[in-house]
Amino acid sequence: MSDIPLEKCYRILEVRPGSSPAEVKSAYVRLKKLYADESPVIKVLTSEFTAEDKASILAEIEDAHRIIMAALEQPILPPRPIPDIPAAHPTPAVSPKPPAPAAAPIPAKPVEPPKPAATMLPANSAVVAAPAAPFPDSSGPMLKLRREIRGVSLHDIYVSTKIRVEVLENIEAEKFEALADISFLRTHLAQYARFIGLDPKETTEHYLVRYADWRRRRAQAQAAEGKK
Repeated sequence: MSDIPLEKCYRILEVRPGSSPAEVKSAYVRLKKLYADESPVIKVLTSEFTAEDKASILAEIEDAHRIIMAALEQPILPPRPIPDIPAAHPTPAVSPKPPAPAAAPIPAKPVEPPKPAATMLPANSAVVAAPAAPFPDSSGPMLKLRREIRGVSLHDIYVSTKIRVEVLENIEAEKFEALADISFLRTHLAQYARFIGLDPKETTEHYLVRYADWRRRRAQAQAAEGKK
């Protein structure tokens, strides 16, 4: 005796689930006759249908019939009573309030373009913001003013550029006689200007105009002294 799933039992007896006991009984009897020894179908298939095959099929028919009939004989429990739910008290009708007057539209604020993010620089860094235009007067005192506005010390420039603080002081004070030749001065001015955010090329050219003017006046003074 085997325990076959109920759905398979219906397929074995070739009946639909939910069939009545009479329909199940009729299908069972029909299949029993079909696989009986005197059945013409079995006689035709004797060469292909062994006794063991017939016994296995008949056993499945018996089990399927037994399982379906046992399921149909189970008492059907009546549905559980639904408890009475007290009726809800009707909600008194509330008269709708008149709609509030529409508020005047608030004019939209003009969208400002995003401000560029500030570039955080490490201390004593030689990397500066994009070079700005040079001061109209790229004199030494004006360079010093621009440096102080940016909060940069001469020591900061020295750490980054290795230009001695004394040389930087001479540039800002325009002590031309203490400065090196023009080739070194040009390099120092470019590094100085770049560090404090000025255009290196234009700042250097403007400053060297003053340096050249000083050299011209010095040469004239020396020539005048020689004539005496």
